[in-house]
Amino acid sequence: MTGRAVSLAGSVLVATPIITDPPFARTVVALIEHDAEGALGLIINLPSDLPVARLLPETSAEIVPPEVIFFGGPVGADSAIGLLFADDPNSIRPSPFAGVSIVDPTAGHLAAVGMRVFRGFAGWSPGQLEDEMRDGAWWTALAHREDFFTPRPESLWDTTVRRVEGRVPLYVTFPDDPSAN
Repeated sequence: MTGRAVSLAGSVLVATPIITDPPFARTVVALIEHDAEGALGLIINLPSDLPVARLLPETSAEIVPPEVIFFGGPVGADSAIGLLFADDPNSIRPSPFAGVSIVDPTAGHLAAVGMRVFRGFAGWSPGQLEDEMRDGAWWTALAHREDFFTPRPESLWDTTVRRVEGRVPLYVTFPDDPSAN
């Protein structure tokens, strides 16, 4: 990111159909940081089959359905990050999303208001995200608080694509595998 570029922190990245490889195909990434040092985000629409209670039985916050660990990204897969549906003064870092706190899901002080737990995160080195965007790999959209806690994460890509400006919403009908058409 150059000194003139605008930070995209606080928005969501929506994978375009040119991204076909896991784990990023048809994902929505909440962009937590974006500056000259790179970018950091969480994939918010990839639930796993692992119940939160199995991995983090001591968590004190109410887990938002589906009550499973979400795959936040391929970096730091041994770490857990929580998004709390409230402003929490004990956040582990400032959140660019209004009404959402970034927390340690193992902390005992969390209010029982609703949380989603992510394993790992997505990261980009300086300039990498900008290059991917120039190549057409990502669209951006405004983040809605409900995006992080939707009970239907499998529909979040479609929902978010509809919010992207321009003709992009037409891609909602784009097949997962165009060669099968």
